[in-house]
Amino acid sequence: TKRRSRSFEQSTISKIRDLNTELTHSRQLKAAAAAAAAAAAAAAAAAISITPTTEPKETIQQD
Repeated sequence: TKRRSRSFEQSTISKIRDLNTELTHSRQLKAAAAAAAAAAAAAAAAAISITPTTEPKETIQQD
């Protein structure tokens, strides 16, 4: 029974490590997605802020 419990302990530890790895990757993906969304929002805000609000006035010269 000692051998069996040792094996069970090892497999449980292995499963926990696998789950921790998955969780870490999931958190990294979530953080990357949030960063990408923030960058896209910042780019959109920048594009809006440089859009002229008034039409440029053209001067017509008469000879």
